[in-house]
Amino acid sequence: MDKPTKPLQVSEFPKETGSTELDSIRYGLKKVAWVSLGSIPESTNSACTVSNTDLLAIDEKTSESFSCHVVTGARQTTGSGSAKKTEIVDEIRTRFTVRATRKGSTIDWTYSARSLPVSQAKMQHELARQADDPARVTCFGEDMVLLRVGDPDALHCVVTHPDNSQTTYYGGLDTKGALTFATAKDLERG
Repeated sequence: MDKPTKPLQVSEFPKETGSTELDSIRYGLKKVAWVSLGSIPESTNSACTVSNTDLLAIDEKTSESFSCHVVTGARQTTGSGSAKKTEIVDEIRTRFTVRATRKGSTIDWTYSARSLPVSQAKMQHELARQADDPARVTCFGEDMVLLRVGDPDALHCVVTHPDNSQTTYYGGLDTKGALTFATAKDLERG
């Protein structure tokens, strides 16, 4: 197995289609979810608990706090002909808390999230990059999972080495959202 030297990168983001301040915030949060996930799923939707009119009403002395959800998933089509149906499967809902302030004619915003989505491909890539001498990486769980930020042992993975020995790793998102792994021994030393 080739050992990656860089974190998994999302190749190219879709073009932003909205034109309002709220559209820009929603698109920015989608990008956060895509980077955390390590890919751009077939379906991504977002919604916020504030309107664009509310954002435009912010003056320079106040701010607006609100939440937004980004929902990612894969499309699955079943049936045929008039019975053909497409639905979203493997849906992951990420909740963001957003704080918006006005700076002159623009709206600046920051976000926080307690959990972020991560794909199986990103888990395997990041562990292969961080582990010593990996021949194969196996992570247990779904294709996409929602991981709590700051939980260092939310994931369970096994690295098989070229001599067929195995090392168990636990992983999670650090407080900056980076996916990190450590052996059980390293976690005990803490």
